[in-house]
Amino acid sequence: MFRAACGLRSAVPRLAASTFAAAAVRRPPLLAAALAAAGATAATAATAAACEERWARRTASDTALDFAKADALFDAADYASLASLLRAMRPQDDAQVMWRLGRALKKLGDAEKDKKAREALVREGLACAERALKLDASCGAAHKWYAILLSESGSFTDTSSKIKNSFVVKEHFEQAVSLSPDDATSRHLLGLWCFEACS
Repeated sequence: MFRAACGLRSAVPRLAASTFAAAAVRRPPLLAAALAAAGATAATAATAAACEERWARRTASDTALDFAKADALFDAADYASLASLLRAMRPQDDAQVMWRLGRALKKLGDAEKDKKAREALVREGLACAERALKLDASCGAAHKWYAILLSESGSFTDTSSKIKNSFVVKEHFEQAVSLSPDDATSRHLLGLWCFEACS
């Protein structure tokens, strides 16, 4: 399907079908490299580059639509559907997906009556937020949700771990405020942390 849309099948008659198929199954940006390795002509490489550019625009557009849908599901408090949508978006590669998944799991945990199930959701959400930070340390929302989930995970640890983690929570709220100065929630949570620490 991708080959036909880009018109590459006819442009690469000498390229082995298996090589082409393997390249097309992977992300299209890998297609140019596969073509170059197979000795494709400059015209074929240009065609592949044009396909990659169209693919990138389409992917960015699809992702924006998915984020709009995800945020609408969050606003509607449909956290189970939100978690399913985000898991289907290949979240391991995208900080924006990962912090949103962490947020959804936190909300699902809030509604969970069983303590063990709630803990599992919170810990999974914390791992998602941590992954988001590794993917993009400049994402204010990732810092905010990491701090929220780390704080929430204190419900399942001993007092000394909770106290130790509280300073990490503060650092991440400060990062969230610094990176997203218009985010009132991060400012509020940082103020709440300071109030509770001084009380």
